[in-house]
Amino acid sequence: MAKTKENKESKSKNMKGTRKEKVSMQENNTNSTKKSSKTAREGKDIKDEIDLEEMELDKEQEAQKLEEQRMQEQIAKFEEKCKGLLMLAKKKKNVLDYQEIMAYFLDTDFEADKMEKVFEFLEVNNVDVKMSEDEVDEDDIILDAEEIKSKWKKLTFLFQMVLDLKTLLECI
Repeated sequence: MAKTKENKESKSKNMKGTRKEKVSMQENNTNSTKKSSKTAREGKDIKDEIDLEEMELDKEQEAQKLEEQRMQEQIAKFEEKCKGLLMLAKKKKNVLDYQEIMAYFLDTDFEADKMEKVFEFLEVNNVDVKMSEDEVDEDDIILDAEEIKSKWKKLTFLFQMVLDLKTLLECI
């Protein structure tokens, strides 16, 4: 009976040992599973980050392409406008008024440097630009000697009349 009791205790110890081993193995498996799932999550997170970076890069490249396309369209529009202006100048014997040029580009949003290029383009193509219709020609400003004498006589006559009128008023 003592052997049976010892056998039972031995089996019990073995079972306890086995249970401990099983629990330990399960814990190891759980830890291993946790580690592998953590590694898998980290791997997935890294992959997601890479995908996100690739998407952002794609968006940047697409935005850059759109910007380049917009610039090309603007350049083409500018060149077309310059050609049209040149045709208009040819109809007017290569002379354009500044106001005509500004009105021609009124529907565009070109900056000052673009307008400077327009004037350079016109100069290269031998188109004269008049600044305004109201400008006085320098030849009109120069008076000959006879005109000066005539105007001076009128001025002195008026001045003398003012002096005479002043003297007359003082007497009254």
